[in-house]
Amino acid sequence: MGSTKWFAFTLIASVGCGGTVIENTENGTGGTGASQQGPGASQPGSSGSVSGDGSCAEPPDCNWCEGKARQDERGCVVGYTCPNGAEACTTDPCAAPEECGSGLICLPDQLCWKGPTSCKAKTCEGADGSECSCYWSCNDDRVYRSECDVVPDGSVMCKCRIDGVAFPWMCVVEEGGTDSCGLGALCCGFPS
Repeated sequence: MGSTKWFAFTLIASVGCGGTVIENTENGTGGTGASQQGPGASQPGSSGSVSGDGSCAEPPDCNWCEGKARQDERGCVVGYTCPNGAEACTTDPCAAPEECGSGLICLPDQLCWKGPTSCKAKTCEGADGSECSCYWSCNDDRVYRSECDVVPDGSVMCKCRIDGVAFPWMCVVEEGGTDSCGLGALCCGFPS
């Protein structure tokens, strides 16, 4: 089978911003890409420290996941906890399924969540195989969908959706052949 490539149609930059890391492995994590240091990172006051007059510094500018503010003992914002438990200031968004690791899946919110352990048989539409849309449900209460086409060079290109929400990227299986129905889950990195 051919190799898989990812095409990102949107780019999200994350900023490392210090603060205490809270690790929650029960629900999931963010992607595993390297953190980027940006303006305000590791600079005085950027971690929400209290200045000499007792006031708080500016909150860190790293809440890419719309997480819940985390405060220190004085009530100063020192970071953010993403909905899946990952620390926003030290975790990058996932951009492709393989960034999450075993047993986790990258969802359209660009956070890694615990994946399903079993799925129902998929239903596919598209008789000729060059264009195919498949969907299936799994025991994580999500519906997975791949919409794939065979392109002129013989590759298979897929748009990937979970619960109707499209990912901001498309995937390609090079030298995929003519089985656009069979390659959707593989290309998208979905459980099957």
